[in-house]
Amino acid sequence: MKGRFIFEISPNQVLLLEGPWALSSSDAEWEIAIMPFKPHKLDSPRFLNARHSRILRREDLLGPSLALSLEWKTSPRREFSQSFQELQVLIAAGKVQKGVPWAYQTASLPLADQQWEKLLSRAHNLSPGLVLYGAELETESVLGATPEWLFRIEAGGRVLHTMALAGTRWPGQERNPVQEKKDAREHELVVNDIQERLRGFGEVTAGNREWFKAGSVEHLRTPIELKANNVLDAAELLKLLHPTPAVGVFPRTPEGQDWLYNLPGHETRADYAAPWVVRNRRDGRVWALVALRQMRLRAEHIFIPAGCGVIADSVDEVEWNEIQQKIQSVKSGWGLQD
Repeated sequence: MKGRFIFEISPNQVLLLEGPWALSSSDAEWEIAIMPFKPHKLDSPRFLNARHSRILRREDLLGPSLALSLEWKTSPRREFSQSFQELQVLIAAGKVQKGVPWAYQTASLPLADQQWEKLLSRAHNLSPGLVLYGAELETESVLGATPEWLFRIEAGGRVLHTMALAGTRWPGQERNPVQEKKDAREHELVVNDIQERLRGFGEVTAGNREWFKAGSVEHLRTPIELKANNVLDAAELLKLLHPTPAVGVFPRTPEGQDWLYNLPGHETRADYAAPWVVRNRRDGRVWALVALRQMRLRAEHIFIPAGCGVIADSVDEVEWNEIQQKIQSVKSGWGLQD
């Protein structure tokens, strides 16, 4: 960690941590960990704490504006199509039922990594249903507004809230019964997998499925609650739940994990779709979000990744369009239009 870290722990309550940073110590109130995306093996979180902490509102983040004129380039279409077809081969062979390929857009911007604060000042324009997060890292900076929690553990450590988030639609999309069925099936896979993984910890309850507005797109969302028999361990749950079928593969077969690990550009995705974790040592609360709908501010460009859920009924062109809609949602949310 190089500079500041932000994480919206509840609607319009933004935790701001500022360095100097150190490995976690017993006298720290707030701890954070940013995990890389590792399909084969997720390491235990490496928690850090900062000397200074504050709770702010999105409005408090207002600062100097940044005038931008950007020209966006999209990752190669053929790479996505190849990944899509390789996944369909695995599905047809019965190796997996679902996987999440991804693509990205980039725009040249000299010293983009130094524009974190100016872009952060636009956070008040983001959809209130999204969870704001970001950090100034060693070689790049990140800003995001995710629609998905991996989990939240309440004080006392025996109640966990999570969600299944899979299935996407957007204004103007031509939808038919096949698309509706595909979204429902994709969503059902995620719901069932999360419930099954949590069942050994206690009583698991799923709420009602609904369409959830996440900026300019909508997702199918089902809330899931666990009432645990014992105090829950955040590190154990991270390894158990990540990656959910919403961002990885289902089931987690060796063939599926290999496909996920070897997706084009995997070495550039860093923590995209991986957990960001905040822990309050004084009261035991834990928040773990899935780092979606993010932009990575690198030395000479802005990088925006997005993925899509693919099952046997998926159509290449529809899934590609879904990715572009998600990327557009990020750009419009942060005021980064073409």
